[in-house]
Amino acid sequence: MDNDNNCSDDAPYAGEFFVDMRPATIFAVILAVVITIVVVIMFIEAVVWLIKYIPYTQRRVRMIWNLGIYPVFCCIMLMAIVIPRSSVLATLTAAVYFSMAIYQFLLLILDYCDGLNAMIEKMRNVKLKLASSPIACCCVCLPKIRVTRRRVFWIRLGVMQVCILRPVVLYIAAVLWTNGNYTPGKIAVDEAFIYLNTLSILSTFIAMYALGMLNTCAKEILTGYSLTPKFACIQIGLMVANIQPMIFGIIGSTDVLVCTPLFSAQAKSSWVNDYLVICEMFILFLVAHHYYRREKGNIDTYRKFRAESFRTDYSTI
Repeated sequence: MDNDNNCSDDAPYAGEFFVDMRPATIFAVILAVVITIVVVIMFIEAVVWLIKYIPYTQRRVRMIWNLGIYPVFCCIMLMAIVIPRSSVLATLTAAVYFSMAIYQFLLLILDYCDGLNAMIEKMRNVKLKLASSPIACCCVCLPKIRVTRRRVFWIRLGVMQVCILRPVVLYIAAVLWTNGNYTPGKIAVDEAFIYLNTLSILSTFIAMYALGMLNTCAKEILTGYSLTPKFACIQIGLMVANIQPMIFGIIGSTDVLVCTPLFSAQAKSSWVNDYLVICEMFILFLVAHHYYRREKGNIDTYRKFRAESFRTDYSTI
């Protein structure tokens, strides 16, 4: 379906958007503002609680990094829905933070294990499952291998690459977007969208594959640390942050959504995606908040009462 003459090819400026907002849109924006404020207030309260009750500094920082995914996304996407032209930059900026948070979750697992040396010792009878999601979950014929220092190094490298590669890819995408060579959802030989998004998603999947293998082994020796729901929040957030924008971008390029005088079909699909991200991150935050803002699963009972004398083997993390 081609846009008619009354449809804009680009997203509106913030001033145009506010002037022509309909009552339903006003209500939706107000609801998004309220959700974001609630998330930020709960996050600040959780940070204060963590500082007060979690005695391990490095662990506390990593928990804040992971809990911060949700307010960061809500705030950035709120800016994207009130300033529609910033949608691409907002998506790219939030994705960079998420990439860093994935690596912080890996460090958090190592912290729960008391460091790399202690983790390898505790996992001497545990084997890495190569047939893990999201890359090799169907390859049941893949063997299980022992946990060694070298294999943990490759796992860390697989997670760390996303902290380097994705920001570079997203920066290139932002630069090409300003020059008109990057259009979200547009699949064409001369468009960078399909190439950069494929590389970005592949990088993320490799990181999640490596992290998933380690998480599967760690939860066998870290009973009571609630690793499964914490990792599930990361996985679902990954799909919301990376897969969903690509899907809505393709929907916009096929004109499934009807254009309006202010919004092209592509701009409308981006706006809907940004709004859904706020709602989805709010739900995920409630789950993550429940598992991070408590002593159970975050404080080691065997050293709870002598935390001041404890020193994690951070040199090996």
